[in-house]
Amino acid sequence: MTNQYPDFTFDFFHVETIAIKKNQILSNCAKAIAALPQLRTLMSAKKLENELAAPEIMENAVLGGGALILSIRIEGLKRPFIGLIHTKTPLDFSAADGLSCDILCIVACPEQEPIPTGLQRLSRITRFLRDKKAQDRIRIADRADVLQALMVAADGWLLAA
Repeated sequence: MTNQYPDFTFDFFHVETIAIKKNQILSNCAKAIAALPQLRTLMSAKKLENELAAPEIMENAVLGGGALILSIRIEGLKRPFIGLIHTKTPLDFSAADGLSCDILCIVACPEQEPIPTGLQRLSRITRFLRDKKAQDRIRIADRADVLQALMVAADGWLLAA
């Protein structure tokens, strides 16, 4: 099994069926992610939501092509955390290409991680999310378990989580 993106894996998969506004998706994702064992003691859902929605994060977030990457640093985090979210309703995040986003990637890095390491990871995730085949696989998922299964397809394409 080959992995085109061996330097990162997704830790969290979510398919959002309820949110129709960007603040709703950020809130729903923050609640789900903050409840995970590796983040539960580090940050409340409300604080995570505020971090994700911060102007300086949002200004640098939009990737285009219907995909969005939000990158934050979290004090006390032991290793990077990457979440992949597919929204059934595309949401307006003011992308330069004018497309609404239905694929979100949340990247949380340890606060003390060297900046070049984080930038290298973001570069790889960006290449992955710009890949049309990756986008197509993400968009057909209607449940988190389906999304996760598509990332570890039998042909070895994409990522193992």
